[in-house]
Amino acid sequence: GASIIAARYDHYEADGLLYESEVGRLSLEGVAVTRAGVNGYDDRAALGFYGLGSAATADGRAPSYVIGSVVALTWNVGIHVVGSDHVRLIDNIVFHTLGSNFKIESGVGTVLERNLAVRAVTRLTYRGRASRSILSKVSWKDYCANFEILSGPSSVNRNAAAGSERLGFKFSTPPALCDADGAPEDDRTAADGPAITRSSFAGNVAHTSLLGFALHFSPDAACVE
Repeated sequence: GASIIAARYDHYEADGLLYESEVGRLSLEGVAVTRAGVNGYDDRAALGFYGLGSAATADGRAPSYVIGSVVALTWNVGIHVVGSDHVRLIDNIVFHTLGSNFKIESGVGTVLERNLAVRAVTRLTYRGRASRSILSKVSWKDYCANFEILSGPSSVNRNAAAGSERLGFKFSTPPALCDADGAPEDDRTAADGPAITRSSFAGNVAHTSLLGFALHFSPDAACVE
């Protein structure tokens, strides 16, 4: 299937011409996306926000968002956020994805509120390379979740993880106060500038999964909210 993507393209110089960077913006409300995404082991999601950074909210522009929409029957992750700040995902339903329903891989200020995520299936199981009853054949990185949150700080409130082959909520590291660079608050210096405010995780529910809430201690990530 196809993918709907918002991305950033940096400027470069070629043949004496200077090409300036452009930042995409994706604003969806009340839409349905089905049978999208590209099957494979890289995260080519049905809806993707890639490398927008903080520039997506520059010049007074509103951040990208997906509100009141449905993403269903996808061939990869449902909604994927990478290196994009302040993306708002509110009142959505994501159903039956290969990989996680929602995956927040990097970026700060992501808002996940009042979303319903149902039936996340590992890509390994779908391809017949792992048995659902033999967990040793599936590594942690391939454990799908209804909500996979690998960066912060983020606002994760009143979401429902309603059925996953593996996990409900998946975090790479335990919650902590992070700044915009993902460094612990205690490691900040004056040159780092103000810290991002602490995120919230409240009013969420998970059921019909092997584990509702999972933390994984990783030396590659300093902290996650």
